[in-house]
Amino acid sequence: LVSAALGCHPARVRKVIVYCSTASPVVSDLSHSTICAHISGSLSVLLVFHTTCAVTGLRQLAQQNSKTMQGGSLAKASRVHEDTISAKGWSFRARTAPIVSSSLLEQYSEQLGGVLTLPEITFGNSILQIRHDASGVVISFSALEALKQWKKDDLAPLKVNVAKEWQAARMHEIQKQQAAVLEYDWTFTTSYLGSLSWSPPLFGPTQQQQQQLDGLLAAQQQHMSASQHTTTTAVQAAVATAAVAAAAAAAAAADGQAAATPFAPAAAAVDDQALSSTSSSRPLPQWQPSSRQIDRGMLMSKDEPILFYAEVPLYESELDDNGVCQLTVKVRVMPRCWLVLLRFWLRVDGALVRLREVRHFCRLDTPAAIVIRETKFCEGTTKELAAAGAPTAVGGYEDADATAAVFGAIAPQCLKKFELHELHMPQQQEQ
Repeated sequence: LVSAALGCHPARVRKVIVYCSTASPVVSDLSHSTICAHISGSLSVLLVFHTTCAVTGLRQLAQQNSKTMQGGSLAKASRVHEDTISAKGWSFRARTAPIVSSSLLEQYSEQLGGVLTLPEITFGNSILQIRHDASGVVISFSALEALKQWKKDDLAPLKVNVAKEWQAARMHEIQKQQAAVLEYDWTFTTSYLGSLSWSPPLFGPTQQQQQQLDGLLAAQQQHMSASQHTTTTAVQAAVATAAVAAAAAAAAAADGQAAATPFAPAAAAVDDQALSSTSSSRPLPQWQPSSRQIDRGMLMSKDEPILFYAEVPLYESELDDNGVCQLTVKVRVMPRCWLVLLRFWLRVDGALVRLREVRHFCRLDTPAAIVIRETKFCEGTTKELAAAGAPTAVGGYEDADATAAVFGAIAPQCLKKFELHELHMPQQQEQ
């Protein structure tokens, strides 16, 4: 409510004290109506409401602001937005959703083995999925999978100067009390490259499913003839759809598997957990080392219009006022190719700058569907950046694009990892 009234994103409300009253002075008894919310680790939001009139006033102000912000970032952040497109045998689905609730974050924490904390801005219901229609292979990107990789990486914790000084000044007391030092990678750095999974094929039912479908349609036609209904075509279409679903469920049950929800770009609601589960008994294709390069000339060609573009934020944190980290994924579809950029950006003020980029590229003008994956990790401490002649002030790394420009043009020696892999898509999924 307050974030809407102030015209800013809820996650940006960090230290706000609002005193609301009607005719009387500011209430002194905070136990009357005090709301405290923990945000960004060490800061809190304190909202003091004297009467319900104050709440009503804020609500009216929020409604006024929301009318002027239709189509803005706040309006988009408050609802689920989904874009889809199909192009030359590929289907793309980008869904952006609001920040998940604290209860869902607690569930994530349990799934990750009871971690101490998670990014305060986590878009757990946002996802990018790219499906190869002929084979049913899906490449997807989600916050939870990225955080699972962060937990698995288990990088050594980075200590900022303030923390070092605080711990050094209290080392005697820490040893005296035998206090346990809880250390973990609080920068949420992940080596996540994306996820691979199967989804059901789009090219029709199997022979067994078709026989069941024909039988159901024949029975339905007899019933319709007897009852003299006039909506035969509509009912047949509905029965056909139900029959395919029933046959698929029966086949899955026979194999001892749960039926997976198809990848349906036109549908607004798709079960992501079903998509993530394996819907085929054969193994997924594997990434192989490659010497193929991404065709940047094709990507930069002015003759290639952008048919589809989407940016999906996955998580973000202000690291308890020590800097910022962000994980986002972008997709661009053009007539002859598509490109995905998964980017993790980290800036720990006065200590470290880190950029991890994973690009997926596929040409659409070749018979074979081959996805090229380029992995590029760069990072530098403040001393390393200064030695390379790069800026050390925060302003030189105000966002991921500025950081990429510095690493690319000024400090190329900060490149820590560069790998190329390729993925050959199967021509057709077995039925």
